[in-house]
Amino acid sequence: MEEKSKETSKIPRLVPRFEVKNKKLDYSLVKLYIPKIQKGNKKIPTLSKPWYIYFYYRNPATGLFDGKSKFNKKHGINSYKTIAGRKEAARHLIAAYSTLLEEGYNPFNQTTPQKSFVSFVQDNKTIKEAFLAAVKDKSLSWASSTAADIGQRINNFLEFAEKHHFANLESTQLKRIHITEFLKHVSRRGSSGTQVNNYRSALSTVAAQIVENGDLEFNFVPGVKKVKQNPIKNHPYTNGQMQDIKKYLLANDPYLLEFIRVLGYSFLRNREVLHLQVKNIDLKNRMITDKTKAKALEKIFIVDQLHEYFTGLDLMRLKSEDYIFTGKNTPGSWAATEKVKTRVFSARFKKVKEALNLGSEYTLYSFRHTFALHIFANFRSGGLSEAGAMEKMLPITRHESTKALKNYLREIKTMLPPDYSDTITLEF
Repeated sequence: MEEKSKETSKIPRLVPRFEVKNKKLDYSLVKLYIPKIQKGNKKIPTLSKPWYIYFYYRNPATGLFDGKSKFNKKHGINSYKTIAGRKEAARHLIAAYSTLLEEGYNPFNQTTPQKSFVSFVQDNKTIKEAFLAAVKDKSLSWASSTAADIGQRINNFLEFAEKHHFANLESTQLKRIHITEFLKHVSRRGSSGTQVNNYRSALSTVAAQIVENGDLEFNFVPGVKKVKQNPIKNHPYTNGQMQDIKKYLLANDPYLLEFIRVLGYSFLRNREVLHLQVKNIDLKNRMITDKTKAKALEKIFIVDQLHEYFTGLDLMRLKSEDYIFTGKNTPGSWAATEKVKTRVFSARFKKVKEALNLGSEYTLYSFRHTFALHIFANFRSGGLSEAGAMEKMLPITRHESTKALKNYLREIKTMLPPDYSDTITLEF
């Protein structure tokens, strides 16, 4: 007689028995009937015969699925004249009847459960609840950086609302004065006109969603006057400054020089250059394809200067997901956040500014302004009118309109003092 193993000896002699009883549903799945005709060796859907959805419901008299249990529903499905149209209509009908059956709909006596009625009675939200709900809804379509930026601005607004005791008012009681007083508060803290207007823009975006959610009648934020902006950053460089920067970078940080060249020749923003991956560079068709601030997807022509640089990188040896610029001074992987990447290159440029005694008004973004002014000046000196020069610049800077480009150029020009040589007669 074989000796029992240790495992089998541990099995209890009496094992409790459980009986699982499935609740019998009174209805079947809702399905679509598609009539078909023979065509060659195949049966294909036809529009010449009626389509319908159907389901079975237990006969209350017999308790069975029998000859009286099948229910066909059309609801105008055959008014659609394409197969795709009928399938889409059927999909909505199937969803609707499935919900009705789950909630207790009985097709024999046509009783409609109370739950199937849509309630138009809306719970009143507070201002704080309405803003938080709107941010949550909008975050589904925002990039992570946008969500973080606008989310922080809204949090600051709600802190102000708490402090001044209007956060818990009903959302319909949100007034223009709440917004204007908050923006004054932001300005008094020392924020620039641009920063105040960025708060206004964030509040307007979220307020529009609050209106969409039914928690506010009207978005009045766009009517709040913008603060006059006096740009103190991103001043364009003079030709002499550009040469000094180039000389310094060639000797001390040539990798940063390449970064600035890509930024200037492509008219991408700092963070957009840091987004660039090998898969975005198409040397054969001389095209950069990437997400930008203005558009979800944008194509940028690769000028000769950039083509030479990208060709020298030997992109074929790299992985498609490798970034063109990293913290290691060579293309490759870089698992850092956008904010960290931006800070790394800003810190490198800070050393340049310190060495050349450049003020806070000069930034990496200033190179974009400098290249724009340089191209505009060349077009004008080549005989083009101002309108003609701007028309030719549009595909280069990728502004949405000549009006937007004109405002952009005007803003940059106001940073440069005009030549007033002929007004000085004093010899000294």
